[in-house]
Amino acid sequence: MSPLLTTALVLGLAGSLHCIAMCGPLVLSLPGNKSWIKQFSNNFIYQTGRILTYGILGFIIGFVGESLSFIGLQQPLSLTIGSLLLIFLVLPKSTKLSLEKKIGQTKIFSKVRQGWSYFFQKQSTPAFFAVGMLNGLLPCGLVYAALAGALAGGNGLNGALFMLVFGVGTSPALLFGGVFKKVFHSKMQQWRSILLPTSVAVMALIFILRGANLDIPYLSPKIDLQTGETNCGCGE
Repeated sequence: MSPLLTTALVLGLAGSLHCIAMCGPLVLSLPGNKSWIKQFSNNFIYQTGRILTYGILGFIIGFVGESLSFIGLQQPLSLTIGSLLLIFLVLPKSTKLSLEKKIGQTKIFSKVRQGWSYFFQKQSTPAFFAVGMLNGLLPCGLVYAALAGALAGGNGLNGALFMLVFGVGTSPALLFGGVFKKVFHSKMQQWRSILLPTSVAVMALIFILRGANLDIPYLSPKIDLQTGETNCGCGE
């Protein structure tokens, strides 16, 4: 697995602790008729819809990144993304929450929330899938950090793959939490405060290295500044 996709997976796994804190109550509210099998089934459908939305967003963002690379902006794009992620890390928690709240109050996200509430009340299999898809559109700093990675993926397919791997990484803890409510343990908050910033910092470092043009195979490949083509330096 490439360093970029490995980072997507690690970011997802580390971010799953954040997801439990933010989306855990929703997962636990999914009906299951007191059957853990039904609960797990509804949760799986919901997670599938959420991950699909991430993949679609990743494809769109990756396509934008590919367009930027055609005009020679691939290198500064990676450097900019890495720098912005580092800035995001040092922002106070209150500032991050305030930004998410302001974004969530915009008209487009208000419509998303209305649709989310509508489908959740239906409580059917297609409705849970729709709830998951809409949930993937709700404001989330962690998802925005992942989308930054998708932007540097180089093309739409890589961007989609980055977000799909990220989404899969966030899923096990939520699936586990939806069936076993004891997953909410105080120690998880401690791990969250360590793993999540560390994974974002590593991702930022990878983007900075990719943009530094150091001719290191896979990690910092040589970029032809005239054509925008990347040489992985792997000897092919």
